[in-house]
Amino acid sequence: MKGFLIAISIFFLFIFTSHTTSGQDKNTAVTDTDHLLPLRPQFGIFKKYNQKVEDILFSGISDFQFTRFLSEPSFGAESVLVIEMDTANLNNPTFSIVYHAAKSSIWYSLNDKVSKEIIVEKFRKSISMEDAKKIADLYSAALDKVRENKRFGLDGISYEFATTSQAGRAWVSGAPKSENKIDRLIQLNREFIELIKKGGKKFQISDELSERIDTLTMEFK
Repeated sequence: MKGFLIAISIFFLFIFTSHTTSGQDKNTAVTDTDHLLPLRPQFGIFKKYNQKVEDILFSGISDFQFTRFLSEPSFGAESVLVIEMDTANLNNPTFSIVYHAAKSSIWYSLNDKVSKEIIVEKFRKSISMEDAKKIADLYSAALDKVRENKRFGLDGISYEFATTSQAGRAWVSGAPKSENKIDRLIQLNREFIELIKKGGKKFQISDELSERIDTLTMEFK
């Protein structure tokens, strides 16, 4: 049902509204574009859904978000990866990388007659300014190339990418294509998530991962 409502909404929004940024995936999903798509204004049940996502998934996350990677599956639970900036010392700011994953679907909870608590799994690590900037530069390079695409998906996962000044989405479904820049962007973020879930208090990007981030950043430019 969620996939159907999304498809209908996107259809009408495509006809009646102006652009912003978009994309989707389903675990091993892939986009049929090599760029991010515009976000669109939300209304009705989608506005209510977005507010509930903010209330539940972003609880405990700072408003000072350096980057954001939000995953909203058609048939699964939502999650978000955020880099926070501590603004207490603007001359020498510190950064944290945070991953929150709902244990059940926030979307489907909208239909519950009785409100049920949604448990959120939470991970947090410190991250160096250098690594935070590297990830932000990757997002910015991808978001600089946002443009419209006439095709849209039905079911899959909606991925939202954002920096302090830009935002965009990807609508993804199907099998991964390693040569597709958006799929590689999504895969890198999955690797970031796996890193934050591992032991230790510090999030560190390896030389090999750093090289792949730099390569993809340059390909987007």
